[in-house]
Amino acid sequence: MDPELTVPDKGFDVETSPGSPQRLVPPDRKLVILLVLLIDVSAVTASLAGTGGAMRMVLGLAFALSVPGWALVGLLRLSWPAAEVGLTTASSLALVMATAQVMLWAHAWNPILGQLLLGLAAAPVLVWQLTAPGRVGVHGMPKGQP
Repeated sequence: MDPELTVPDKGFDVETSPGSPQRLVPPDRKLVILLVLLIDVSAVTASLAGTGGAMRMVLGLAFALSVPGWALVGLLRLSWPAAEVGLTTASSLALVMATAQVMLWAHAWNPILGQLLLGLAAAPVLVWQLTAPGRVGVHGMPKGQP
């Protein structure tokens, strides 16, 4: 990978290289993982508690847009934040729709159960991402601590 195109994992500094547009450097990866894990735990807890209202809707939307996708995309440890956000959102929505489709085919429609299954499946992956000793870059080369 060309060193001029590498984006560091910490800070909000703007990185420039000759002939390329400016890119914002992503925030610390652990903070993002903690946020997604917090959304996951909060949404699962709200589902188990049977709460409703506006907060539950916001948690459900945040969950559907981020948790299942980050559990997969976060494993890639991409160096381009926009790609991570786009892939996270797209894969989250795809996983939510696939879960819903399987429940419909099985004649077992239960959106709360779907959220619980996705949330409980994502939680150990997110915890592992948070505690993993090193990181692998886009091309599989070790790059040190996140």
